[in-house]
Amino acid sequence: MSEITQHIREWADEALAGSDCFVYDIKHNHSSGKISLYIDADDGVNIYRCADLAHFVNEKLNALDPEHNFSMEVSSPGADKPLKFLRQYVKHVGRKLDIKTKDGKELQDMLKEVKEGSIVIGEKVTNLLTKRKPRPDVELTFDEIETASVVVGS
Repeated sequence: MSEITQHIREWADEALAGSDCFVYDIKHNHSSGKISLYIDADDGVNIYRCADLAHFVNEKLNALDPEHNFSMEVSSPGADKPLKFLRQYVKHVGRKLDIKTKDGKELQDMLKEVKEGSIVIGEKVTNLLTKRKPRPDVELTFDEIETASVVVGS
């Protein structure tokens, strides 16, 4: 992590302390000077949170280096980005996940439960009158998961 990225993380953590918002990731393109700060929140991210944080971090950057040549962008990670933190899973209970495990398995099922160190996925039972028994639920520890993304539109 570069020095500037470390400063930005510290400033963002300071600004977001006490809220449900947290830093998801920071990308710094050294050649263009573009800094992308991605934040997420338990109750969602809106444009006002992004604008306030961008203003706060830009003020800190200006104080640190008035001649800096950076452009700052603050946004949510978007639906296409993988889930990285336990708290992100919690807000997606009931939605379909696309999961790749570290041993190469690919799973796509509904997130049914989030536990302290694992998740439970399984099929959504929509018709209790059918004779077919649903597949058993699968519990995966976070250590087993390589990537997990929400299936958009589920």
